[in-house]
Amino acid sequence: MASALKSDERIRSNRGGGADGAAAFDSPARPRSQLRRRRRAQRPSAKSFDPRKIRQQLDFRLLRDNRIRRLVLAQLTSAAGDGFVLVALPFAISAAGGSDSQFSLALAIQALTMAFLFLPSGVIGDRFNRRRALVLSDLMRFSARGAFAILLILGDATFWQLLVAQGINGAGTALFNTTMDGFVPEVFTGEKRIRRINALRILAFSLGLTVGPAVGALIYSAGGAASTFALDAFTFLGSAALIYRLPTPFANATSEPVTLRALAGDLKEGWTAFWKIPWYWRVAAEFAVVNTLVFAPYFVIGPHVAEESLGGPPAWAAILVGLGAGEVLGAIVVMAWEPKRPLLFATAVISVWVAPLLLLAALAPVVVLSASAVLAGMAFAMFGAIWDTAKQTHPPSHLRARLSSFDHFGSLGLVPLGYVLGGVMLSLVGATAALIAGALIVGAATFAVITDPSIRDLTPSESETPTKTRPSPEVALAGGGAE
Repeated sequence: MASALKSDERIRSNRGGGADGAAAFDSPARPRSQLRRRRRAQRPSAKSFDPRKIRQQLDFRLLRDNRIRRLVLAQLTSAAGDGFVLVALPFAISAAGGSDSQFSLALAIQALTMAFLFLPSGVIGDRFNRRRALVLSDLMRFSARGAFAILLILGDATFWQLLVAQGINGAGTALFNTTMDGFVPEVFTGEKRIRRINALRILAFSLGLTVGPAVGALIYSAGGAASTFALDAFTFLGSAALIYRLPTPFANATSEPVTLRALAGDLKEGWTAFWKIPWYWRVAAEFAVVNTLVFAPYFVIGPHVAEESLGGPPAWAAILVGLGAGEVLGAIVVMAWEPKRPLLFATAVISVWVAPLLLLAALAPVVVLSASAVLAGMAFAMFGAIWDTAKQTHPPSHLRARLSSFDHFGSLGLVPLGYVLGGVMLSLVGATAALIAGALIVGAATFAVITDPSIRDLTPSESETPTKTRPSPEVALAGGGAE
């Protein structure tokens, strides 16, 4: 993961902005030992991890804040709605004249649309009012799901119409995900508080995707696919209403005219900034590798192994339940405990995935596989909350959505290819070899990032207030902005 700009850590040095950030940018090179002493002196203290104290340290009083409640509830409702459709989508395809093989095509259309629109969505999220962009993304998904529900009710639904709806839904999701990383620190301040809010969002998302399919099955049994799609549409409408009521202290919009050249310039500015933040692009590159070569294939290979050697769907269901439970536990842990070096911990904890990969390769008992999946789910949740917080608090405010778009594009854009690779690996080398190779890739990728100084030395940001202006690119990158 080399780059000609890897020695340029100006943005990382400007965590809090202002005069200190400018001084770090302009100062001459110091000996490495002196820089290390300075970093150690500036590192904040952190409580050691003690599982017995998690309950005392856990604080759900954040939910007394109406703004946090609305944000978390918006996440919960939309995630639950996605769970509804996971149950109804195959039957909706059948009702629209599609075959079983077209189910994967419908999923691929949504995933590919998301990948294709991540980068333009980041430009929108930085150029225009972020709250309005989030509301627009929810209304897009409401319209797509609602229109297809009406077509199902009228009996006029066709497969191509479903593909259009899936594409619009993917576009809305791309805009929502990239814009959210710029929106959260606009509304809330303080890295510790933002980390806890992100943990609550992950908790809500995990609960929504866990409860959603069960509720969706009941809805489908009572009213069919049309009712399920309709209720999913209204979850997005509810999310839009909740986010619309969130007050933002300022707008992120720019007065520059909106032209294709200006938008291209915005994208280029984001790309330049992305490569000048070493920890950002290196973690994004790590997950581009492990998501494509390990995690996506795992969800293809896992069901195959369960069917062939572990007793069928109940075994795979137990593993998925373990993953979901682990995500909930991981979100709770990261709400109550702050690592001394958050990004180092977050990237290192992904190495936990070596265990479930090797255990599945060894055909361990289902109860052991489920327990290891709990640990893997915890790793995902803890990484997610800490990574989102780093993205939301360290880079300049006016670049956050674009930087997030490059992260999403790199780490998620090739996931559809990863699903295909899962099937290819099963055919060429078999499940055991593919899982062992996945464990080796996770170990190597984790080692590559945790030994990187930009990741190892990144400490919580000192900034407690959001940016209130959109500085010029030159000022922002030199550390002179309000960030």
